[in-house]
Amino acid sequence: MRPPLRSYLRDETQAAHAQLDQLVGDLDSVEDYRGYVMGLYAHRVAVEAWLDAALWPDIYGSWRPKGLAGLLEADLADLGDAPPAAAPFDMSKDIATLSGVSYVVVGSALGARLIFRKALALGFDSSRGARHLASQQDQLQDWRRLLALMECIDSEEFDRPRAAEAANAVFNQALLAMSANRVD
Repeated sequence: MRPPLRSYLRDETQAAHAQLDQLVGDLDSVEDYRGYVMGLYAHRVAVEAWLDAALWPDIYGSWRPKGLAGLLEADLADLGDAPPAAAPFDMSKDIATLSGVSYVVVGSALGARLIFRKALALGFDSSRGARHLASQQDQLQDWRRLLALMECIDSEEFDRPRAAEAANAVFNQALLAMSANRVD
């Protein structure tokens, strides 16, 4: 019996996820945090544009990943930074790719809980510099909804390798955006 799609994607993206966590680092200074917000903006604005342009399969109903780009732009203004340029993100928009991309985008709310505590320690909050993190604090329901949807679509015909490829592409795009926007 094969593992749930969630477990499969977690295992298939483990290396890329670890790389991203290492690159983001401890965020123990305002400068580190600025670089994180700039990189995250460059990453999310591109991926969210791709998600917005997708024709979602009926099984998803009205559910969509929540966008952060607007909140990130406001957070950048609080930090005194203009939004950085973003490299385009482009893949096919089939159900497996949408599922893999959504897995990473929605799953990022889990890590945002820890990063929000770090932002608070640096003096940022839901009204200044960390709006994007504050908005992710209540997205556990979105994560559960995505997991339920993934269970519904995960049949023998579902292209798990394509979903994993898409999830890894999101992590790789985030790695590039974070690397390009580090503040040293």
